[in-house]
Parts: sequence; structure tokens; C-alpha cells
Amino acid sequence: MQVNSDQWYVRWFLWNCKILDKWLHTSYSDQRFRKAMGRGTDLCTFFRTILLGSLVVLLNLVVWVWTICVLLVMPFWLFNVATVAMAVGFVLCLVTAIALLILAAEFMPTALQWVTRKASNSIAKAPWHAPTFLQVFGGYLVGVKQRFCPMITIKDSNND
Repeated sequence: MQVNSDQWYVRWFLWNCKILDKWLHTSYSDQRFRKAMGRGTDLCTFFRTILLGSLVVLLNLVVWVWTICVLLVMPFWLFNVATVAMAVGFVLCLVTAIALLILAAEFMPTALQWVTRKASNSIAKAPWHAPTFLQVFGGYLVGVKQRFCPMITIKDSNND
């Protein structure tokens, strides 16, 4: 089975590969990602990586949310509500402005490349239709039932 690297579930898998590489093996960064892009992977590893990577992100998010809640709730108990609300409002506005500037600077070249690539691909040739997530997940379920997970290769759409 061949899937396209532009599909949302393949990008989710590759993102989780990078997360697990950073979280599990700091000295072997991008090992899973390079292996998946080079030789491909089987569907069992594909979905296991998505599950474990999402779990790592979720647990990390829980810790961050708990920390932020403690930092934002405790001052209301200790200080005047109006003073804390003004300080928090100022900090949130400042962080939002900085985040928007960083996002705009970070994703502008990527967005321009994407628009250029999509425009040239739509004119040059007919698009290749990758399997949907449900088709890939169905292949995974069949593989689990048969106790044989088929190989999956990722077609890099940037090098077409």
C-alpha cells in the first residue's frame, strides 16, 4: 500500500515519529522518521506510533495545563482579583502578539511554497489519489485479524 505524505494521517504519523524520536532517543533524533520515509513501515507500527506519540503529547499537555492553572489560580487566592486580572490580561495580550508574529514569520515561506506547488501540480498533471484514512485503517484491521501487517510506503509529494 502506498500513501501520500500530504495526507493528514500520514503527516500525523510523521509528526508522532519526530515526537517519539525526541522523547525516547535524544541521541538518535529522526531515526523513526528517516526509516519510515526511506524503507516504509508496516501498518501495525504505523498505528502504534500514532497512538504512542499522541499519548506522549497528551500527557505533556496535561502537565503544562496543570502548571498554567496553578500559576493562574493561585494569585487570585493570594491577591486582589482586579490587580491579578489586569496583570494576566496584559501578559496574555503580550504573549498572543508575540506568538502571532512568530507564526506569521515562520509559516509565510511555507505557505508561499505550498501555493506555488499546488498551482504547478494542478496544471502539470492529474493528481494522484492517495487512500483515505478509513481505507488505511481498514487495511490495518485486516492485517491485525490475519496477524500479518502489510508494508506501507510513504510517497513524498514534494519530490514529484
